[in-house]
Amino acid sequence: MSDVLEKVKIWLEQEIEGQEVIDEYEGGLRPKCTDGTDDMIEGRVESANALLEQIKKWESQETWDSLAEQGHSPQMIESILADNKKQDE
Repeated sequence: MSDVLEKVKIWLEQEIEGQEVIDEYEGGLRPKCTDGTDDMIEGRVESANALLEQIKKWESQETWDSLAEQGHSPQMIESILADNKKQDE
């Protein structure tokens, strides 16, 4: 994994820590800000969660090389990759 991707993942995890702020006002520990600040935090947390999930999905996808290392034939690899692509659509 590239150094940049690792830094992005760490940054996204830090953004998700904003959930603590959301939990505070949803739990009645403080009122929700009326200036839109809390709404921005919600959006950042949602975006960070969604992007981390997409990165995990991309990282878990099989590649031609990984399938070849498992001993699959070229025809089987094409079939597996085509099926994976259909699932992504």
